[in-house]
Amino acid sequence: MSSAELSQIVNERLAAHARGRGSGLALVHKSGGRWRGFDWRAVSDEAGALAHGFAELGVRAGDEVLLLAGPRPRALLVALAVQGLGATPIAIGSDVTADDLAKLLAASPARFAFADEGANLERLLAGDARGALEAIVHDDRRGAHAAADPRLRTYARVAGDGARRRGEGAVLSVAAEAVPGGAPAGLWSGLADHPADASPRPGGAGERFIIVEQLASAPTAVILARWLASGALLALPEPNGDAERDRRDVAPTTLVASTAWLDRLWLDTEARLPPIGTLARRLVNRALAIGIEAPLARLSVLGPLARGLGLDRVRSTVVVGGTLAPAAWRLLAALGVLPRSPAPPATKNPLPSIEARTAA
Repeated sequence: MSSAELSQIVNERLAAHARGRGSGLALVHKSGGRWRGFDWRAVSDEAGALAHGFAELGVRAGDEVLLLAGPRPRALLVALAVQGLGATPIAIGSDVTADDLAKLLAASPARFAFADEGANLERLLAGDARGALEAIVHDDRRGAHAAADPRLRTYARVAGDGARRRGEGAVLSVAAEAVPGGAPAGLWSGLADHPADASPRPGGAGERFIIVEQLASAPTAVILARWLASGALLALPEPNGDAERDRRDVAPTTLVASTAWLDRLWLDTEARLPPIGTLARRLVNRALAIGIEAPLARLSVLGPLARGLGLDRVRSTVVVGGTLAPAAWRLLAALGVLPRSPAPPATKNPLPSIEARTAA
């Protein structure tokens, strides 16, 4: 699938959701302890305005646009916008080291970048030793100590300029012949696995996802593809906030996570259980052995534990990466997050994952 074909799918699905689910919630994010939301029409309008704004900056089909950002709403809107132009949004993990970022920038053909906060903006400016970046769009400059740089543009300015151009009737087009073929990399590459899902899936509006890892992670790419394909609700927790409380607020129905994240969840949960050898631990172990399907185990131990973790509504789990530790699988299976059967081997594709449904 070429980048142009992928861009067409992204634009078609976004437009379809805006028409069919316009006032339905598409995206919620937590900031300052409060949840805020965008409906599908607002997501479509903002992404459209940004696409015009980035086109005015010079972004064209076939370009790469780097995103040094966490899983924040404006980073996702920028990714939607540049993908809609036939460009490829490439997410960089916020935990990237300065040396690795400098090497990445030196080797990348990207001429444009987005930073979500002042610290990441500072890192981009410091790492771009060649001065190859022609424009850097940022959402928040606080914390950046760089002097005024003519390459800098605020998110608000790019969106505002794009909205003006859009209002004047400017038309965007993606030139398929200008885009190399092959499966494109980037945040929306997971959509290449579902070329036939061009229309929203029935029931997608009842599905809820929450991003639990970095923007630049395979699980997040899986989530973004499914979100846009289905019209589900996507939740972005507060950075450095209370992750469990945020999961409880959202009550996700589908969990997408790496084996590393699930292993950490298992270890964190194990640490909270009563000490080994105590009567309380024996009761917990008995409940884990029989599983949440048993009414007594569900009411006394496993139901409260699953609710505390914010996983009591999960009905489908996608495990991305290698094989999950058996002990982690048993715990999550007892909580109803994974089925009781052992984990099948992960597939060997660009986003290796398995899907385990715990309920119809």
